[in-house]
Amino acid sequence: MAFPTSIEAAEYFGNVYNNLATTLSAVCGISDTTVYVASTDNFPTSGWFTIEDEVRSYTGKTAGSFTGCTPGADDTTAAEHAAGKAVSLTLPAIIWNRLVTALRALMTKVGADSSAVTTTHDYKLSGVTGEYKAVSTLHGVTLADDQTIASVKTFDEGAIVHAPKTYTPDSAGTATLDLSLGNRHDITMPAGNITIAISNATAGQVFEVSITQDGTGSRTVTWFTTIKWADGSAPTLTTTGDKRDVFVFIVTGEDTYDGFIAGQNL
Repeated sequence: MAFPTSIEAAEYFGNVYNNLATTLSAVCGISDTTVYVASTDNFPTSGWFTIEDEVRSYTGKTAGSFTGCTPGADDTTAAEHAAGKAVSLTLPAIIWNRLVTALRALMTKVGADSSAVTTTHDYKLSGVTGEYKAVSTLHGVTLADDQTIASVKTFDEGAIVHAPKTYTPDSAGTATLDLSLGNRHDITMPAGNITIAISNATAGQVFEVSITQDGTGSRTVTWFTTIKWADGSAPTLTTTGDKRDVFVFIVTGEDTYDGFIAGQNL
């Protein structure tokens, strides 16, 4: 059985048709591996057939024969059969047993009830707390053990809404925004001007930068490389304390961006 490492082919469980049968066109010997019949139309390319009380498996067929036959398959007794005997498509006990084995393997993999959620139950859903708790990452957003992604929404283009990443500029006044961590980034201005840098940008990515003033004076921003501003020039920041300016950028190429003012003095 291939499951759980891969999915079984449909033929593993047998193909069935109602009332499908043919007749022997020649004597079928007790050890014959090729069985000649009037027609193999609609019979699967491999499987099992029944002649009288015997089941034979086969691995191939031609227009008038079954090939690769195994006499006395599925614990039946091999025998000789006269020409003209009925040959019918059959669903032998082995197929039922395969279905039962596969179903029990699936049950084992999923788990029996909601009281025994373990990491070994890779496909288990019942008993998992929080929404989509089994997912540890989504679009580069990593969840801590006590987090869920109930608030994360996926849109057509793969953009997501999530809690913004917050940054405090370093001693040199630089805040480096890691775009692999998400698409919303909040910066609180320190007592001085800042430089914004970008890392891990992806072409086509849309991201938001929110800048909150500290209220102790007019601050300026040195933006990351090569921004084509929608208004033709970089904006002047709001100077009122605790007010935010919000900007949206599209990554157009390596170190190139289109910039838009989403709101100021918010």
